[in-house]
Amino acid sequence: MTITLNGTTGITTPDLTSTDDITANGAAVLTSGSASILPNGGPAFYAVHSGADVSLTNSTWTKVILNHEYFDTDNCFDSSTNYRFTPTVPGYYKFEAQIQLNWATTQYGDTRVALYKNGTWHTGNRRDQANNNTYANYGSHTHSGLIPLNGTTDYVEMYIYTNAGTGVVYQTNTSLSRITGMTGFFVRSL
Repeated sequence: MTITLNGTTGITTPDLTSTDDITANGAAVLTSGSASILPNGGPAFYAVHSGADVSLTNSTWTKVILNHEYFDTDNCFDSSTNYRFTPTVPGYYKFEAQIQLNWATTQYGDTRVALYKNGTWHTGNRRDQANNNTYANYGSHTHSGLIPLNGTTDYVEMYIYTNAGTGVVYQTNTSLSRITGMTGFFVRSL
């Protein structure tokens, strides 16, 4: 069997039969078909909300509009229609989500940031906002998660929730800071 190393496409193997196994440290890595090791580590992106602040509906999960990409290595993030990441490589992906909220008045309450997989809550966290500093009408909230994705139909979106009443908005990206956004990158194969 021949294994080929190519600086552009990575390491590839020819088609294998059931008797041509590849092993590493005594364990089978591949037993049939062909394989490729990603030369650049897999898909990665950084997308933010750009434009006007967005008002939130009280006590309702709202998808965050991530309509500007700082980078998207494999064109897997949709920043124009669905605002979601749909990778083309199966694996475990690490995500970081950050949101900046602005309360119109001194109304405080529960805020939550979540990562949705295929339209359903997958992982998230909660923070109670309280009037405890000079910038009490603002609140920053972050969340991270490791999510397995199949590389074909699975996708991830960012959602926000608050029960602080009306007049709450998530803020836009500015030239000085990237306030509301999400990053994601390939960690390892499934």
